[in-house]
Amino acid sequence: MRRDLGRALLAGLIGWMAFTLVLFMAPLMGLPPMNVPQMLGGLFGMNSLLVGWILHLMIGLALGAIYVYGFADWLPGAPWARGLLFGVVPWLVMMVILAPMLPALAPAMAKMPPGFFFANMGPLAVMGSLIAHLLYGLVTGAVYGNPQPLAVPRAAKTA
Repeated sequence: MRRDLGRALLAGLIGWMAFTLVLFMAPLMGLPPMNVPQMLGGLFGMNSLLVGWILHLMIGLALGAIYVYGFADWLPGAPWARGLLFGVVPWLVMMVILAPMLPALAPAMAKMPPGFFFANMGPLAVMGSLIAHLLYGLVTGAVYGNPQPLAVPRAAKTA
């Protein structure tokens, strides 16, 4: 299958915009606010919202490339369905791997009890983050579409 990096990055960017809109619309739907760029900017002591937005954007683009180069080809089904399934993967990584590591990554969080991330977020915020990740994957898969097969050279057709 032919993989198109430009199309992958565009799909990741559009999916990232959908993800960000869900996070900012969450309080209007009664979910707790989740400011991911602010969390990313402050994670390593860089209290810069600009740094957080840059990291947030880079993660969205990287996930788009990962979807195309490591995920889209080996799953059957419609592009949006593959993307929807892919959206669960980064959410699980965040909840199961990164969240427990946050105290080790950020010294200010080391004093907090285990499981603070889930307790502080609450079940509605966890659900909101899952919805945002599912929408990211759905939009990324739909925008990228089906990978196109590689063109077969004419010499190979006649042989």
